[in-house]
Amino acid sequence: MKKILFIALIVSTLYGNVIGKDATWKVKHYMTFWGFDFYHLNYKIYKNKNEHLTLTYLRDITKEQNIQKGEEKFIANNKITNNLKNKLELWHSKYVDVTENDIYEIFVNNDNNTSRQTLNNKELITFKDTDFTRKYINIWAGKDPVDDDVRDMILKARKFKID
Repeated sequence: MKKILFIALIVSTLYGNVIGKDATWKVKHYMTFWGFDFYHLNYKIYKNKNEHLTLTYLRDITKEQNIQKGEEKFIANNKITNNLKNKLELWHSKYVDVTENDIYEIFVNNDNNTSRQTLNNKELITFKDTDFTRKYINIWAGKDPVDDDVRDMILKARKFKID
């Protein structure tokens, strides 16, 4: 009888620092499942509550795989309305296949009430609100996240305030 060994290595760090006049908290997360790295996650939240989530891919992942997992976790973590579903479909329509070392980023900018996603510094989409994108980050920070450790660290970072 063959035995399957499941190996999960999770290394996360949470740290804060002050950059100039702006305070920021960061989450770094490295995840390995079944011996395969998928991505490194970095999350930053600033004093003005702007957020920046970065995924650096460590392997090829198809557009369909990203959409499937993203949609599953988005629906699990948000009350879905028609408007939210339409925005999710538009957001996912901009996805492409990713390869090793591609950098996917999500930005939430409260200063001008916009949010956007980029791939390798190329803008994919911008919304004129921050609500949808905050809900999208719930894939990592919601009640049913991709990873509980990442969720806990993002929520701690969001609660931290420096006056």
